[in-house]
Amino acid sequence: MEPPNKRQSIMNSLIEALKNEYDFHFDTGIIGTRYIFDVLTDNGYPEVIYKMINQKSFPGYGYMIREGATTLWERWEKLEGGGMNSHNHIMLGSVDTWFYKTLIGIKTVEPGWKVLQIKPYIPEDMEYATGTINSIKGTISVSWEKLDKKLKITIIIPVGVKAETWIPIENLESEIKENDYTIWKNGNELGNTDFNYQKIADKYVIFNLGSGHYQFLVKPTV
Repeated sequence: MEPPNKRQSIMNSLIEALKNEYDFHFDTGIIGTRYIFDVLTDNGYPEVIYKMINQKSFPGYGYMIREGATTLWERWEKLEGGGMNSHNHIMLGSVDTWFYKTLIGIKTVEPGWKVLQIKPYIPEDMEYATGTINSIKGTISVSWEKLDKKLKITIIIPVGVKAETWIPIENLESEIKENDYTIWKNGNELGNTDFNYQKIADKYVIFNLGSGHYQFLVKPTV
């Protein structure tokens, strides 16, 4: 918790510390690790946590993978660390949640998965991502893939579920198609009420979607 007028200065201090003191590495325990994902992402810095996840030097998830880990370790220590008790432990597993909530962008807005937000984060150096959640309402699936300067996004929303869906664009000259039908172009919605266009925000075009299987193609790619 913080006074609203202090939030940005606190975030600036956190980013500065991560950059200059920790070289974009984790130095948190089970509680801090969980919350740093949400704090950075919710305040507009998903690229920072993405960089931290991918660090291949100690300490971090990338280091575990570099050293041959196929499951999460209990602690950040190097392999020779005396405090390590288990190399198969979910203590630092908050990264899994971040993959679903941010990388493919599935978040529940109301209890029971009745209303979702779908807002995928597209890193510059990733080519594709895909994920599925088997919710109480049915299968929710999101995948995205970069294809020759285009971005393909496939979304499955189960019956009885609504989703505020954020489609990333590079600029206002971008074009969005759904199954070869142009639904948005040059900053304007093209009158197809099935997609319930809402607004543009943070380089995303927002639609309110009902249940169904959707395939969007964004040109040019982000």
